[in-house]
Amino acid sequence: MYDRIVVPLDGSELAEQVLPFATRISLGLGIPIHLVRVFHSVPEELADPTHSLYSSAITSGVKDGIDDYLNGVNGHPPPTT
Repeated sequence: MYDRIVVPLDGSELAEQVLPFATRISLGLGIPIHLVRVFHSVPEELADPTHSLYSSAITSGVKDGIDDYLNGVNGHPPPTT
């Protein structure tokens, strides 16, 4: 039937309200939850190589911040019955 639950998050508290429900379904079905957050890469025009600000480094920093956010959300408490 289903083999995973995908939860898209945008960083808002409203989006995170689905997590207790997804957790309950996940536990009931014995399937994993995959948290997803999409972001745009930084355009080259915003980079400033003269000050060592390359778009790849900026994008990497944004990705690291998103990873930290998702790892923090991943530790949310399970729902109470």
